[in-house]
Amino acid sequence: MVSEASPGWFYVFDAQAAPTLEVLPAPHPELPPNRRPPPGRYTEPGYGTLEVAGDGLSVRFNACDNARFEANENGFPELVFPDYRARFPVTVQAPAHAQPVLDIPFEPAVPPIRFHWEAGP
Repeated sequence: MVSEASPGWFYVFDAQAAPTLEVLPAPHPELPPNRRPPPGRYTEPGYGTLEVAGDGLSVRFNACDNARFEANENGFPELVFPDYRARFPVTVQAPAHAQPVLDIPFEPAVPPIRFHWEAGP
């Protein structure tokens, strides 16, 4: 909100009108091994590279190296970005005789983004 007495391009910020950030709930239990994505490098041309460590929990997404997989309240995987206070559900498709893929709905207006497995650890 702009103060009436403020000249020029600067203004006094009204803290009551400021948006509030959503606080993430406490971390959920560790993701069970059978629901972890296979380790390796996953790519999507527009979104870049998502690297899953050998433990299936630690994730590097482009320049963000502190993302991780956690279990949601139902025990299914979520990709968590603690610095940005964001969680995204993940669908892991790892058929026995095909390369695994990760589907992550980063944007609500489009279908989930599909990351294809490129290489192992």
